[in-house]
Amino acid sequence: MGLTLNTNSLNLASSGAASGVSTSDVTTLIKNNTPYQFITKVNVPSSVTQMDFSNIFSATDGFNQYRIILDNIDGAQAQNHMQMILEINGAMITSGLGYAYGFANARHSGTGHSFNADTQSNYGWYVFNRYWENPISGTIDLSIDPNGRPTCLWFLTSSHQNTNSAWTFGSGTLNTSNQCTGFRLQTVSGDWVAGGVVRVYGVNNV
Repeated sequence: MGLTLNTNSLNLASSGAASGVSTSDVTTLIKNNTPYQFITKVNVPSSVTQMDFSNIFSATDGFNQYRIILDNIDGAQAQNHMQMILEINGAMITSGLGYAYGFANARHSGTGHSFNADTQSNYGWYVFNRYWENPISGTIDLSIDPNGRPTCLWFLTSSHQNTNSAWTFGSGTLNTSNQCTGFRLQTVSGDWVAGGVVRVYGVNNV
């Protein structure tokens, strides 16, 4: 007796009262056939400027890359920007590392564009570095080395104003040798608006 998903097969025991497929077998089968494993989802709340995803990464979770999907997240105040800050060993890094965040990005407002190259900051990455009038969607990919250190990040986010498309594309890094355990998304000014969703996935190592 067997179970087949795409090209991978799983043998099931055919006798015995307690026989059957194990949790380990099912986990292996899923990992071999799906690129991502769901970690968490947050429905964007209102009346807050920060969304913290604390202690969701670990050295033993089996992942060295994560994908963050932004689904129609919005701010109450127009003319805004969105930043991403990393959590290292359980603490959000907003100061004390000597301009540890490095990033470069290109942004487009629908009528004009601009570039930031080799920019350093103590306040995280600008992962949407453009004013927005409507919700933002996009992806953020974060890579972590075998020692748990964040090595690089790339992002592509977009919004629109009437028929003008605004987007930001870029990459970043953080100067630290310690374990990355989570992240924060925050507006530069104003609160988030309830209704959007942020989903976090681990990329399966197959």
